[in-house]
Amino acid sequence: MINKSIGSLSSQDEENIIRQYSINLLKSFSIWEFMEKYRYQIVCILIFLVALTILVIVNNRHRTQMQVEAAAQEAYRCRMETDELTGLLNKEGFYQRGREFLEKHSEADARIVYINIENFKLVNDLFGEDAGDGFLKFIGLELEKIFGRIDIVSSRYEADHFVILTLDNEDRIQAKINHFCNRIRDYYLKTTVEISAGIYEIRDRSKSLRIMCDRAHLAADSIKKNHMIQVAVYDDTHRKKLIQEANMNCYRTIRETDDSVETLYEIQKSRFITHIRHVETEEEARSFIQAMKKQYFDARHNCSAYVLGERADKQKSNDDGEPGGTAGNPILEAIKKNELTDVVIVVTRYFGGIKLGAGGLIRAYGHAAVLGIEAATRIEMTPFTALHVTIGYDLLATVEHWIRQQEIRTEEADYAEHVTLHLLLPPEEVEARLTELQDLTSANFQAEKGETRRIALPC
Repeated sequence: MINKSIGSLSSQDEENIIRQYSINLLKSFSIWEFMEKYRYQIVCILIFLVALTILVIVNNRHRTQMQVEAAAQEAYRCRMETDELTGLLNKEGFYQRGREFLEKHSEADARIVYINIENFKLVNDLFGEDAGDGFLKFIGLELEKIFGRIDIVSSRYEADHFVILTLDNEDRIQAKINHFCNRIRDYYLKTTVEISAGIYEIRDRSKSLRIMCDRAHLAADSIKKNHMIQVAVYDDTHRKKLIQEANMNCYRTIRETDDSVETLYEIQKSRFITHIRHVETEEEARSFIQAMKKQYFDARHNCSAYVLGERADKQKSNDDGEPGGTAGNPILEAIKKNELTDVVIVVTRYFGGIKLGAGGLIRAYGHAAVLGIEAATRIEMTPFTALHVTIGYDLLATVEHWIRQQEIRTEEADYAEHVTLHLLLPPEEVEARLTELQDLTSANFQAEKGETRRIALPC
């Protein structure tokens, strides 16, 4: 009967009945009953939402903090790498950015341009230090304008010396230097300020930027006071002159350590383990070689080479069973190419079952030795003469400013009735610095030469 009654309803009646039922159902619904029924689920959802909100907030704060710290670190880096006066890079900044530049342009020809502003002291003497500072700012701006900011690294290297790392060829550099000279003359017509510039073409990128700059500096010094020539290109004659003048007093080695540096190089399943150490006698070198052979007694070969003496005049290599000239000599050549002495290198080879051939062995042992050298801390043992300068306290600020400006190395001063400053100078600069001090203090100082000793400087 019920089914008959339902079947007798029209579609409109069915819709009305359903609509009325839905309305009655909604009226009977209670939000409080729903919450009571599903209270645990609701609590869990709320907890999840709160936790998610907290997580998002914490994550955003952490990200913001990381961004702030990164920005602060970059700003600090920029401050530490930048010369305050000119806005150019300082020496350390130049080394850092220069290395990055050379890595970026690894296949391109690059050159170092070293610019020395001659007679700059006249600007300070005639117009005052503020004018001198303004002149240096002008130089910095002009260098960036003339050489550009793309594919270039510019630096106020020291005092009135500037360095540029560029991809320009010699002709373009020459043209830019000529333009720069004209701008300098336009700025100070009342003085005899001139420049000398040296160019060093970078052919061996394993050398440090400091060495590259030194060589460009040598070229610039070769034409100093010769204003008919403004640019000189470095060649071996400059290096020979430097060695002759220094009488081989400077030499490069690696820092002394208790444990040797260790590197690993693998090729064709053969393993090449390199150890390098600072030694000063043949006995120390042989002892280290024997220690490595004992440590790697199960290796097929423990090949070695060493160079000793300030003049690098004691050299020896050993192939230790490898074909003659394929192991010890490449190791020795790697030491010589990096201009190191008082160094011993042992390259241990574990044979991988695949023969490398004579050429392959030469390349493998040479590369393994270079890896060891690159991993070591290279230093330059440089002679410095102590100069003990005694002055009154009234001159202390002036002399200290001069020391900072000239970037002179010092040791801790003695403060008593007078101040005694302990300067460390290259032997060839002592007389010139004494003359400068005489002008600076009106000869109101006492000076005494001390001993000359070598100081380890980073390469």
